[in-house]
Amino acid sequence: MRAGAMRADARSAAPEAASGWRRFARSNKIIRRRERSLFTWRTALKTAVVAGLALVFAFAAWGAARWLTRVSWLPVAEVRIEGLRHVGKAEALDLMGVSEGRNILSVSPGEMVRRAARSPWIKGIAVHRHLPASIQVQIEERAPVAVLHREKGGLLVDSEGRAIVPVEDARLWRLPVVSGLQARRTSPGEQVDARNLAAALELARFAAAEKRLGPSEAIEIWAGAPNDLSLFADGIEIRVGRGDYTEKFGRWFLVADQLRQRVPDLAVADLRFEGQVIVRSKEEAGGGKK
Repeated sequence: MRAGAMRADARSAAPEAASGWRRFARSNKIIRRRERSLFTWRTALKTAVVAGLALVFAFAAWGAARWLTRVSWLPVAEVRIEGLRHVGKAEALDLMGVSEGRNILSVSPGEMVRRAARSPWIKGIAVHRHLPASIQVQIEERAPVAVLHREKGGLLVDSEGRAIVPVEDARLWRLPVVSGLQARRTSPGEQVDARNLAAALELARFAAAEKRLGPSEAIEIWAGAPNDLSLFADGIEIRVGRGDYTEKFGRWFLVADQLRQRVPDLAVADLRFEGQVIVRSKEEAGGGKK
């Protein structure tokens, strides 16, 4: 009798235990859900606070920077510029948009470089600020090597064929003149696009360095032929072709004085053929080339 009662009690307790377990599980789910919700809100709140603080600090830094660039107690006391030859210091300062007395923190080296690059004379530039009050500028100017002959005046060019500035009197620059090139109209700062230009400029550099050819301003290089160059100096046309100028003119210098004595009206000396110097008088040359 007692055993049967115990089995009946066990069967009646099982549903109650299962029901209790379900209530416990549901309460745990509710607790976990609330914890996740609280965690999400806390995370969002922390993120918002951090973002707000970052925004405040950024705005404060921006305001401080603007204030520092406007205060009068950080003036530029000195602007040192090195490398100027053809551009004056006042012109360079105006070109770069900087002056003594300006707040040094308001000076942008990048902006100075961009502004200076507009000048056809300036090939390269480096700007360094030295706090509290000085700016150092290193400029590399383009070096003219020849004057390109044009219908109206001439055009200075550097060794890379970059146009610099137009000139009225080429002789003032004491540089060889290059003529005969068929080039489109070129503005200062642009690349000259002309066949034979590179070879002509190479010859111009050689002629300017070789003092035995006479004053550079008295030298003219004819580059009108497709694959040929001639140099005019001291009333003589020297045909040199292209390249090997040291060897070719070495031949000429060895015999030039003798040939002038033997051929008083010497007009043409041809150095294009290996090991030879072929000469013609004015009568034989028919008045010369061009």
